[in-house]
Amino acid sequence: MASDVFAARVSEFADTWRNESLSQARVEAAKRIYDRLQQLKTAPWPIDGADQMDLSMAADLGMMSLDNRLRDSIICYFLEPDMFRDDSGRLAQLVTSDDSPEVIPLFEKLNETCWNDTSYDPQDALSAYKQDIPVFMESMGYLLPPDFAAGPFEVAAFVSWAQGDDLSVTNGYAANAINADRLCGIGTRMSSICLYDKHPAWMEAAKENREAHLTPILADTPDRHKHYSESDGTGIISDPTTVPNDDNGRRLR
Repeated sequence: MASDVFAARVSEFADTWRNESLSQARVEAAKRIYDRLQQLKTAPWPIDGADQMDLSMAADLGMMSLDNRLRDSIICYFLEPDMFRDDSGRLAQLVTSDDSPEVIPLFEKLNETCWNDTSYDPQDALSAYKQDIPVFMESMGYLLPPDFAAGPFEVAAFVSWAQGDDLSVTNGYAANAINADRLCGIGTRMSSICLYDKHPAWMEAAKENREAHLTPILADTPDRHKHYSESDGTGIISDPTTVPNDDNGRRLR
């Protein structure tokens, strides 16, 4: 069962933390998740919920629910692939990065990019995978014990928002995360973003460009209600007296 596999992963994490360090436990978990996710670049993951490989994959991803740095590292893995360049050792820099005010974690840099950089579009990075990442993460979350599913759901919510999904879809992922852990940071953040109808910078820029393009077109479009009063269904009629009558002598409109 998924709970048994997940319990084994938690035990391994705790043993490494106790016998070596939290940093080492994070690094080992992150590398295992990284290697798993690399498989998504070659073929879609055939999720049926019963296969042992599904349970093992879900258990590895479930570790993100126990450690925010693992969660953040996987979001960066999906959205900033140049940060890793197919080298899982790069994850160590993220999951063990200093929490001091002088150091800005890589995830926060990515978050800032999504909000402010209109040239940043994650589609190129996400197109390397053979399936939709938020859908995959949600599927894995459903295989986990409910109290430990927040991590995959949070990743689904953030990636969904960054890639430009409809906000109702993103909010669904965020709601799943909050249901699993009402204090989850990213789930709560993404829910608020959806509530206030906020999109990543690249989508806002695209929206503004469309509106700027449409403004002169709409300005030149004649007002049909102002210029025309009747129609016979085949064309615009400006003179009501020319509208044909029906068999009873009533004017057709």
